[in-house]
Amino acid sequence: MNDVLIKYSELERLLERLGSIITEFESASDRSSQIRDAVGYPFGRSELTDKASEAESRWSYKRGKLTESLIGIRDHAQALHDAFQEFDADAATKFESGAQPPAA
Repeated sequence: MNDVLIKYSELERLLERLGSIITEFESASDRSSQIRDAVGYPFGRSELTDKASEAESRWSYKRGKLTESLIGIRDHAQALHDAFQEFDADAATKFESGAQPPAA
């Protein structure tokens, strides 16, 4: 069996970055009206503003699905981090108490 080397710092950095992305995606809908305001009504027409709103609506749906997936990935990464920490703590306790390692 191959050994797996995952540094806690790497998992923690992954969790931090995933959290930042999730937060950014969740707060993006708060800024959707800014697109309409930024585009405005050039030459008194609304077609460009309407297209920008349609694009934002489609992206909002996809962003929601992506956010759900990222939350799942973050939760799995957190569970992995916690499981490794629990294993390390348990192994350290057993090692310090002089317990024998399990048979291979």
